[in-house]
Amino acid sequence: MTFDEWLSAASKDAGTYAESACQATRWLRDNGRGRGLLSPIERLNTGTPVEPG
Repeated sequence: MTFDEWLSAASKDAGTYAESACQATRWLRDNGRGRGLLSPIERLNTGTPVEPG
């Protein structure tokens, strides 16, 4: 799902945003919190796709 597709879905259903927030919180917990976020950000900045995990 692209970011634009996600924004469209989230604007139609508040549950989409809440579910995403829960997923992001779990991912951060399981991947080193803020430190774990740096790698995907760096990859996105270079144009490398980041697969959900």
